[in-house]
Amino acid sequence: MTQLTLRDAATAETLKQEGLASVAVNADNFLRIMRATARRISEESGFVTVENLRIVAEKLGLEPHHCNAYGAIFIGKHWRIIGRKKSVIPSSHAREIKIWKWEPS
Repeated sequence: MTQLTLRDAATAETLKQEGLASVAVNADNFLRIMRATARRISEESGFVTVENLRIVAEKLGLEPHHCNAYGAIFIGKHWRIIGRKKSVIPSSHAREIKIWKWEPS
């Protein structure tokens, strides 16, 4: 069995960020709309989750070219994680999702 190291964790985080950046390049229109929507929801209710955005995207008929585009919505210095909860979307299998808040400087 291979021993994992902190360097492996740093490499994993770097690969995650590179993957999100790659997805973001190809999802410009989707991200523009969904980031504005996320910000509006957060400002109105004090928080937003990816579940809120999936509901809006479905109503608008928006589908990202890749499911990881949802993870790229919250890239930016003004987004802060304020909590976590289990997803209620059945296809998400009750996985833990983040609760986000838009905090302008």
